[in-house]
Amino acid sequence: MIRLTLSALLLTPVLFLSSCASHPIKPLATVPKVELPRYMGKWHEVARLPMFFQRGCIASTAEYAIQKNGSVSVVNRAMKNGKPKEVKGTATVVDVQTNAVLEVRFSEWFSVFIPRAKQGNYFIIWLAEDYSAAAVGTPDRKCLWILARTTSLPKNTYDKIVMHCRGLGFPVENLMVENVPQR
Repeated sequence: MIRLTLSALLLTPVLFLSSCASHPIKPLATVPKVELPRYMGKWHEVARLPMFFQRGCIASTAEYAIQKNGSVSVVNRAMKNGKPKEVKGTATVVDVQTNAVLEVRFSEWFSVFIPRAKQGNYFIIWLAEDYSAAAVGTPDRKCLWILARTTSLPKNTYDKIVMHCRGLGFPVENLMVENVPQR
């Protein structure tokens, strides 16, 4: 009886802790292939999940250009409190088979808060066939940006992207939307 009670007491914390263990996050699926030269250029942020380092930012854009060494320069711009803000960084392709996974690092202090993983932190998860719109996220599903070549997206395109991102496990109900017509 004492042995049974002792076993139960020792086993209870193990069972409790194992029931509290978080379930691993499913790997984030990307688009099958990105033609980097077509992806380069200016993108406008249409919507994003809230991130403290973007608090108060509006009219955000990202500009990408392939460098001679094969890396990609990144220049993000936004208006904050009526003043233009800019941050520069570098992206490196992590998945050379698809070009859909990159590691992006910025020279600003907040860069340490952007999830960094061996497999990259910039996953292109949705891309229009004509490269007019894209969705980019992080594998932990905490960062998501919906981008377009123009300052807005048609509602049906936006809805299609949001539905896709919801299916990948992103909390799309928290999206901060900047430029989507309501029709």
